[in-house]
Formats: sequence, structure tokens, C-alpha cells
Amino acid sequence: MYVSQNRFASVDDHPYPANITDYIDSIADTIGAESDWELVSGDVFNNFAATGDWMRNYAPQLATVVNAGVRTLIYCGDADFVLNYVGLEAMLDNLDNEFSDDWDSQDLAPYAVNGQETGLYKNAGTLSYLRVYGAGHEVPAYQWGDLEVGEAAFQMFSQIMLNESLSST
Repeated sequence: MYVSQNRFASVDDHPYPANITDYIDSIADTIGAESDWELVSGDVFNNFAATGDWMRNYAPQLATVVNAGVRTLIYCGDADFVLNYVGLEAMLDNLDNEFSDDWDSQDLAPYAVNGQETGLYKNAGTLSYLRVYGAGHEVPAYQWGDLEVGEAAFQMFSQIMLNESLSST
């Protein structure tokens, strides 16, 4: 896990996520890109913010998706201050959906990857939640313990894409 000795270090000093600009530039023609790549676009952010697409309650829409039987995963890193786990877990604990009773009857359980605990999780019906230890906002860009960078995220992603509930390995 990356820990800056300078808590006021700039975003550029932080190695996550990796800057893929050179790679994208090298394949832009091959993939038929019609615009230039930007790692961060202030224009896009400002346009979203200006339309009011910021701090809204999407819980009713999320409940609709879950109730439709769609395999749904909500995840975050325990070091993510943008989408912090306290708020996400409070939202999930109050989410009104067909699996609410099952959700409420469970506690978070240790999530292991290859026998190494790497987070906490819960499943109820098609809804799954995972809090990944030591991860910031870009969960796949972090590692925990002896795991490789992104290994916990890959297991989580693979299980959900196979239409499975989260489970330890």
C-alpha cells in the first residue's frame, strides 16, 4: 500500500492510478479515437457539477435495479474519502428492496483472497457489498498484505461477472 510521508503531497505525487497517457496516445489511431485523451478533465467535472449531477439520492433507482434481479455490487476502499464506507454502509442498511430483511439479518463477514483477509463483505439476494482494506478511490490500483495490486478487485469482479455472490477463497 502506498503511503505518502507528506500528507500534503500533490495528486501528481501519488502513484495511483497509473498515468496511462503515453499508452493511450500510442494506440489512439489503432482504436479509432476521435478526441485527445485527458487523464483528468476539469471541463467534464464542471459540466456534471453544473447540471446538478452531484450529491443526489439514487437509492430509489438502486432499489429498482436490485428488485429487477440484476446482480449488483457496491464496493469501496476503507481509505476512500470520496465514497467513504461509513456513508455507503448507512445507505445500504437503509436501502428498501426485496432483500432488505436478509440484509438486516447479517453482519459483515471477512472477505479473503487466497486465504488472506482483504476486506469485509455481505450478500443478500443479488446485492453484494465489499469494503476493501487499504484501498482508496481507485480500488483496483491498490494492494493489501501479500496480494498483488488489484488482486482483490479482480476476484470481486470475476465473481460478480460470473453472476455469483461474493465469497472468500
